[in-house]
Amino acid sequence: MCCGSAWRAGGWPLWPSAALTLLVVAPGIGVLLERFVFRPLSVLGGDPAQTLVASIGVFVLLVGGAAVLWGAGGAGRRSGAADVGAALGGSSGWFWRWRWRWAR
Repeated sequence: MCCGSAWRAGGWPLWPSAALTLLVVAPGIGVLLERFVFRPLSVLGGDPAQTLVASIGVFVLLVGGAAVLWGAGGAGRRSGAADVGAALGGSSGWFWRWRWRWAR
């Protein structure tokens, strides 16, 4: 969704917005989660059940945050993820043509 927001709403070109998402935003989120959620659990000697519950909580928090930022979507409303996926090699993109050409 970050890539789609930068591409559609921000006016960024597709590949730089994808690179920003994959090289800056996603690792940044991962570092923050590791530093403030999962490392304290491991330092305190949390068992695997606590880590699982924390992972599910982080998932729910991220999904809820995305719904607040970009809307929950719904019938007849496009989120933009399909456009980004197709442009980056989705069902009608270059990846599938390349894959089938080399899979034969």
